[in-house]
Amino acid sequence: MADVLVKMCHCQICGSSLSTLSLLRRHKLIHEGQRPYQCNVCSAAFLQSSDLKKHNMIHTGEKPFTCYTCGAAFSRNSSLKQHGLTHTGQKPFKCEECPSAFSTRSLLKRHHMNHTGLKPFKCDLCSAAFTQNCDLKKHRMIHTGEKPYKCDYCSAAFSRNSSLKQHHRTHTGEKPFQCEVCPAAFSTYSLLKRHRMSHSSEKPFKCELCPAQYSQSSDLKKHQRVHTRNT
Repeated sequence: MADVLVKMCHCQICGSSLSTLSLLRRHKLIHEGQRPYQCNVCSAAFLQSSDLKKHNMIHTGEKPFTCYTCGAAFSRNSSLKQHGLTHTGQKPFKCEECPSAFSTRSLLKRHHMNHTGLKPFKCDLCSAAFTQNCDLKKHRMIHTGEKPYKCDYCSAAFSRNSSLKQHHRTHTGEKPFQCEVCPAAFSTYSLLKRHRMSHSSEKPFKCELCPAQYSQSSDLKKHQRVHTRNT
């Protein structure tokens, strides 16, 4: 009887072995291309009813899996587990090329493209290409002129949320980027980087007409006027 059961639970197409006859029947649907559980809202179809139930939460907005640390809610338990890593700091997905590590496999895959140079998301209007689809979407706004991020204080609008956040600081006076050497603080990280050069001997902006060097490009531009006035 045991031999008969083993034979019944053995897939003759791919050689897979299943523990029960019901699992074997479900497995055979993969080879037949059948997806009997169909969504009533969209065209999605699934092999298992459990997958259809998970999918339905996209349409209903149901998020039964809640984070006990911050209250964030998710439609899938797997998403909750991934989110939990942001609180623990755990990064189990390690890069084989460098010491970088990530909390999710998707972040690791995205990082891998930095090593391969692969940029699969290409702009239809210019030669720009990106490693992430979200970066391509942001780039397209340059061509369309779309600026969905609007300032609550004035009429300014921006194509990126990060640009809006920087702009908000001109209204609030917030300067979150502080110098480690002196009390100076700045509204953007780029301004902090420029300021740091005043503490170091680094002067990357060099005049092409004389030996003068400066830590900031604005100082170089001022200096170059000396040469233009003399011509």
